[in-house]
Amino acid sequence: MVSLQYFNFLFTLQRKKNPNQICWLYRKVSRNAPPLQRTQTLQEFLDGDQYTRRGILKYENIYGYNFISVGGPKKAQELLANLQLKADEYVLDVGAGVGGSAFLMAKEYGVHVLAMDLSSNMVTIGMQRRVKESADSDTSSGRILLDRIAFEISDINKRDYQSEAFDCIHSRETVLHLKDKANLLAKFYRWLKPGGRLLMTDYCRGEKAEDSHSREYRKYTQTRGYYPATVTEYEKLLRQAGFTQVTAVDRTADFAAILQEELTSLQRSERSFINEFSQYEFDQAIQGWRSKQRFAAEGDMVWGYFLARKE
Repeated sequence: MVSLQYFNFLFTLQRKKNPNQICWLYRKVSRNAPPLQRTQTLQEFLDGDQYTRRGILKYENIYGYNFISVGGPKKAQELLANLQLKADEYVLDVGAGVGGSAFLMAKEYGVHVLAMDLSSNMVTIGMQRRVKESADSDTSSGRILLDRIAFEISDINKRDYQSEAFDCIHSRETVLHLKDKANLLAKFYRWLKPGGRLLMTDYCRGEKAEDSHSREYRKYTQTRGYYPATVTEYEKLLRQAGFTQVTAVDRTADFAAILQEELTSLQRSERSFINEFSQYEFDQAIQGWRSKQRFAAEGDMVWGYFLARKE
């Protein structure tokens, strides 16, 4: 188990004014398979397929600078207001991506953020952006990013922190990657202080039998290694973990509107997108957004919003 002292240690390193200093924490684990039978880990899949550096920049072109999540900075601002963050609180950002929400939390609310992600490409970009934004900002704003944000590459399935280490946990479109959601939510509950808050959004599946989802949607989730739950299942798991004041809402109508806004913006920027990437990648992005629109319209994909508290 990793204590809060480790968390504070990360910020101590940052205060030494060497933003490129890195701390490694290794844990020996078994792949549980003979070498010839081993498949790639989730991290290898993310960094080598879905979230290559080029892939991240393409997503960012659609969502907005520093963001790889639904609705980009505008939606992030709206959601963070619901966490009721207070200055100097400690926040764990699970699946932080390149750090968009972490930057907002640190700059606008004055909290300390441990921004963790399994993708080394995401964290590398996030660390580079933190240094760049610190250099480009005025002195006080720049120091906030360096002093209050720590990045970490780690697997949330294997990671552990001291009980009651965090005031808030924030996670956007991440938990669907994990099969054992009950165990993860139980850890979230344990890591939160009494009165701590959890905010999540996630791609969920519609409230119907799994085998009644379209073949295209099932292929989509299997190809990406997703394990989507329904909003109802998430609510049940949150309550079983011990959370109270649980809000679990189907926000698919909102999601559909955001998808259309993002698609329209992408189409308007066709020329610049193709100049930066390629015609093929533009066509793939359009196809991907239209697929999500179709999944949402047919009840296969749901965007879930979750807010819960530890008493």
